[in-house]
Order: sequence, then C-alpha cells, then structure tokens
Amino acid sequence: MRWLLLAFGLSVGFAAFVVLAAVTSGPAASPDDVREHAPESKDEKAAARVVMAYVDGLIRERPDRACLVVAEPMATAMRCATRPRIPRDMQMGPTSDRPRIAHISLSGDQGHAWIANVSPGPMEDVSLRRVQTVWRVVDRSGAFGVA
Repeated sequence: MRWLLLAFGLSVGFAAFVVLAAVTSGPAASPDDVREHAPESKDEKAAARVVMAYVDGLIRERPDRACLVVAEPMATAMRCATRPRIPRDMQMGPTSDRPRIAHISLSGDQGHAWIANVSPGPMEDVSLRRVQTVWRVVDRSGAFGVA
C-alpha cells in the first residue's frame, strides 16, 4: 500500500510539474523569427532620417537629392559626381502606404535598415556606413519578403 501511495504521489507531482512547465514556457524561438526593431536611439533616428531621404529621392525620381545621402560605392553607381541618375535596378516606387523604417541595426560604424511599403517590395534592404560624423547609404541588397 505504501508503494502504491508513493507511486500515486510521484505521478501527481510529475503531472503538476508538466502542467506548470507548459503554462509558464512560451513557444521556442525559431532562427527564422524576425523581430523588427524601429529606430529608438539618437544614432538610429539619425540613420533612419538618412535612409528616408534616400528613399524619398528614389521614389520622387530625384537622384540629386538621393546623392546627398549616399557614399561610395553607391555614389559611383548613381554617378553623383557628374550627372546623377537612378540605375534601373535601384528604382523604387510608392505603394498605397507611406514608406517606413521597419528595422534598423547599427553596429559601430556600419549598419543596415529595412524599408517597408516600397515597390518593388514588400521590403528593401540598404546598408549604412558612418562617414566622418554622419550616416550614409552605401549599398542596396534589394527587395525581399519576410514570411
């Protein structure tokens, strides 16, 4: 009878532990999970303003304005030193929603940003680099989707 009570007590304790663990733990994070990070710090907001100026210049087809916030190698691709242009693979258009920075990540003097609500899209990825004291767009990875 003692063994039966001990087995019953252990099984009830184990069942209570399983229920408690299931309730308190959330789903496991997947490497494919994407967590957007909007600009928060002063530096991130400064970099986001540069990215938005770049995007605005491309959407409005004003390469002269976009050239104000780019650095090499992007400046060469856009011919900023002579007659600015927007290369075909860099062209962007508006969507029904206003473009926004969906994610920004800065590490030292480099970073990247995801721009949402642009065409082609659904998102556009650009690389940033600090040039002296200001952020500049230096590369564009292109459109991508996040599932």
